[in-house]
Amino acid sequence: MPAIAVLTAISFSTFSEHIFSMRFLDVLEDKKNSFILLLPIAFAIYMTTGIFGDYQETAARLLFHREKGVEYNDPLADFLRENTEKEDTILAWGVYPSINYLTKRDAPTPFLFYPAYERSPYTEDMALAFSTMIAEAPPAMIVDMYSKAPDYILSIDPVIRAAQIEREGILIFEKTPYQNAFFNFAETHYKKIITVEGFDIYSLISDKEQ
Repeated sequence: MPAIAVLTAISFSTFSEHIFSMRFLDVLEDKKNSFILLLPIAFAIYMTTGIFGDYQETAARLLFHREKGVEYNDPLADFLRENTEKEDTILAWGVYPSINYLTKRDAPTPFLFYPAYERSPYTEDMALAFSTMIAEAPPAMIVDMYSKAPDYILSIDPVIRAAQIEREGILIFEKTPYQNAFFNFAETHYKKIITVEGFDIYSLISDKEQ
């Protein structure tokens, strides 16, 4: 993050001299030039994020289908919220921490982007802390969201995980330390209860079930 901050500052300092110059502003005053400039930017955003589809769906709801309600409801978040208590924690396995915001449920660990860490002098310590926290305070539910990034995140499901590892050119196997320890812990203490929106949900096995 510090490196990103520095590079962003340098980029802003470099380009602001041109973007905020009178010559550039004169170009923008021409509507035709502004459209030509914004069109490739909008196209690039659409191609790299695909977020326009969500905006289109939202606009259609607001303009033509307001009778369905204007508050966004995520089926996955709704299920998790309805089947957990406020004090329960939920782990989004696969770097999707917004699920904690949508469910209003805390994560069991501050290391929300594990297992997407790249190797660094700190990876070992963070990975160990993640595994330790999960073992000491298991979340009520785990959501396997590997499908959001199947080339980078291994699935909790051993069958799917084995297929991922066998694929050619995939370098995610054991990229982050202690993944196998987490998988073993999940297979021992959790059971898959349902699939919502394509994501498998695992529930903590109670003492009576063990």
